[in-house]
Amino acid sequence: MRRGFTQDHGTPNKPVTFLLYSGFTRNIEDALGEPEYSYHFVLNGFRAALAEIGSTIVITSLSEVDATLDMQEEAGAQCVLLCFMPPHQAPISARCPVFCVFAWEFSNIPDEIFEQDPRSDWRRVFACHGRAISLSEHAARLVREAMGAGFPVFAIAVPLPERLLRLGQRDNEALSGTIAIRGSLYDTRAHGPYPEQPVWTPPSIPSPAPEPIEASVADGPTEASSAAQPPAAPSRLRVSFGVSRYYALMWYRDAVRTLLPSVVTRMISTVGRFYTRVRLVLKPPVSGPPKDTTAPEPALPIMPPEDAPVAGIKSVEPLQRVALFGVVYTAVFNPKDGRKNWHDMLTAFCWAFRDNPDVTLVMKMAHHDRSTFEGMLALLLERLQPFRCRIITLHGWLDDDEYDALIRATDYYVNTSSCEGLCLPLMEFMSAARPAIAPDHTAMADYINEDNAFVLSYGTEYNVWPHDPRDLFRTMRHRLEWDSLVDAYRASHRIRLDDPARYAAMGRAARQVMRETCSVPVVRAKLDQAIRQA
Repeated sequence: MRRGFTQDHGTPNKPVTFLLYSGFTRNIEDALGEPEYSYHFVLNGFRAALAEIGSTIVITSLSEVDATLDMQEEAGAQCVLLCFMPPHQAPISARCPVFCVFAWEFSNIPDEIFEQDPRSDWRRVFACHGRAISLSEHAARLVREAMGAGFPVFAIAVPLPERLLRLGQRDNEALSGTIAIRGSLYDTRAHGPYPEQPVWTPPSIPSPAPEPIEASVADGPTEASSAAQPPAAPSRLRVSFGVSRYYALMWYRDAVRTLLPSVVTRMISTVGRFYTRVRLVLKPPVSGPPKDTTAPEPALPIMPPEDAPVAGIKSVEPLQRVALFGVVYTAVFNPKDGRKNWHDMLTAFCWAFRDNPDVTLVMKMAHHDRSTFEGMLALLLERLQPFRCRIITLHGWLDDDEYDALIRATDYYVNTSSCEGLCLPLMEFMSAARPAIAPDHTAMADYINEDNAFVLSYGTEYNVWPHDPRDLFRTMRHRLEWDSLVDAYRASHRIRLDDPARYAAMGRAARQVMRETCSVPVVRAKLDQAIRQA
């Protein structure tokens, strides 16, 4: 039975305390890309808007709810529990009203029970709560289809900070810039086009009282690097083996794994992980040219094997800086999430601009483990040769200033996902007046249109619910048309250079739709309405 607020029973209004819980309690810098990590950012975004309605308390465990409720009731306040998580992870019962705040990107919500958990059927969770908040109109519509048109589900996007809206107040301010990251950086212009594994700038182990560490990435070859021989391409046999191994793995996952007993698939997975670890340990270090003692140290040394931890000293990543010029395209995504479809993003970019050296694609990888993408990145770059456009990959944590610098240096944001529950990075760049290249399906339909983006074409295909261990086709997602992505790259480049008025108009339209969708005042009003109506 749905629990309501005291206002519903005619009693005087009481101050409201919002209990905020995401279930993701790890350090986000160390767990970036892990399951449900994005709800950390969703909770933090909503907290600013909720603080203007009542007080907020972030709880780290559901076991804290009852004790917190008792204290708040003694203080004369009523509580509302907001669970920022998928519905199948949310508590079904609580002593106070519960809102599940969730994102969903597929064509229907889970409506079957599996693994003997009633919550796997989301309709049961929504029926117990009696209300819900989705992050998009797409998800809200699916809930109404499953629960009935009158079910109180409220589509409310994550509020964005005002600083992002201020970044886009000046038109046409990109086409050059400098970005920095305290982590690892791979640049095809600085490191060469034929790495067996991407060549990364190394971490450093400072003294106990470290000075600021900075390393610059050259735009072109230095005297030291030009004297050295260019990196040799890997042998055809090695590349063929890598490609064959990749497609064999995809064939196993798509066609064979579901036919095998679970005990066999677990055993194969264990063997595969062990093989990967052994291969990384036994892999010889990348060799470079003989060191010239008369020449200065190179700005970008080759990445050595992982250093062993030093007792009592915490490893600190160096601050890497890289200068950008020309038209810059940026994407921020979790490379381990297959829905992001970053392979199409990279291949279409290299094909569209293979003869243009003044175009750059910056891919910020939102995952703490570099091994989730570096092998595939090396394989794709080797197979895409030759190309003259520039590819930069960033891996590490960006603070607000570094993230803002990345936005300022960007001309277009690129999204090639098969489905999206919200896509916070896309919204953040658009709020700073950066037009997009993106499809207008799922959650992106709320804010992507031809006024602010180059809209990609797509079809539909069968898919599975991502948390369903049965891997049964129960839902649909969208398959991007690769040719439309190539055309969008070329058209956007032409508009940026030849039609600055149209580019500026697209940026203003992007910023305006974000103000109307996810500014703090707009979200606060929607939250207040949801709380009063539920």
